[in-house]
Amino acid sequence: MKYICRRLFAAAAILLATTALDASAQTVAVGKYRTTEAFDKVFLSTLRTVSTGKFTLKSSDNVQGTIQAVQMDKSGRHEFASLFVLVTKETDGVLIEATFKRNSGYMGGGKPAEWAKTFGAELKASLPDLKVVPEPDKEKKD
Repeated sequence: MKYICRRLFAAAAILLATTALDASAQTVAVGKYRTTEAFDKVFLSTLRTVSTGKFTLKSSDNVQGTIQAVQMDKSGRHEFASLFVLVTKETDGVLIEATFKRNSGYMGGGKPAEWAKTFGAELKASLPDLKVVPEPDKEKKD
């Protein structure tokens, strides 16, 4: 019994360490874009942009304004990157928030920050008034 408890404890410790390592090794970038176009046009343009990019569409919901997509390895068995897009109607237009994540352990294929920049450029082709929403300064205020 003592042996089993020690083995379970060791397995739990390894699992926790691996999970912490995986979470810290993931790379994430968020692209925020704003437009004054109609919500339906923005959602469809965003959906087309996701589908024509390097990501494969997993699901979309026009009512909730969500799009989920992934990048797979060449074998098609492993997801190495994901994309979650939230399209939100606001009083002065529509906000598009695209979160790009590259899973830990994957080498090559680009960086989420590059994907966000490319995504914005491709989206601007169908939404000419699209503007990038700058990230707020993360300076420490005294």
